[in-house]
Amino acid sequence: VKSGDGKFRIKPILNNLVHSIPLMTYIFMTILGLLHLSLPAPVVEFAGIVGNANAFMAMLMIGVGFHLNGDPSQIGDIIKILGVRYIIGIALALAAYFILPLPLEYRQALVIVFLAPVASANPPFTAQMGSDFGLASAINSVSIIASIVLITTALVIML
Repeated sequence: VKSGDGKFRIKPILNNLVHSIPLMTYIFMTILGLLHLSLPAPVVEFAGIVGNANAFMAMLMIGVGFHLNGDPSQIGDIIKILGVRYIIGIALALAAYFILPLPLEYRQALVIVFLAPVASANPPFTAQMGSDFGLASAINSVSIIASIVLITTALVIML
């Protein structure tokens, strides 16, 4: 994102987006959906098999990178990062539920989205950027537990 001179550059971001296979797949499938076209059944079946392995691979990557060393600064970083994330998430969830003029089901879905855990793609992306992979994996794992508690609590209150 930043060049060697420390300045922000948009070109590397756009370059990464254009070469991102998941993003290009989403765009391609969105176009197919808008045109009311579908992929052949064998392609969908093969994609389903590959897609089912994705969750396993993501959890494997997180498990390999998960490392809590007991360092107070690491624990402090986890609390600080997730604290900010969940304070904002709870505020947005409350706003979505109580303020938005949408049907109840939409507002409930938004609450779940705002309380969701950190994306499983974050640790590998963090490693690619040269940052602390272990910390990112720990944040990811802790956020899964925190999100389970928060989403369950929200569902009990909403339902």
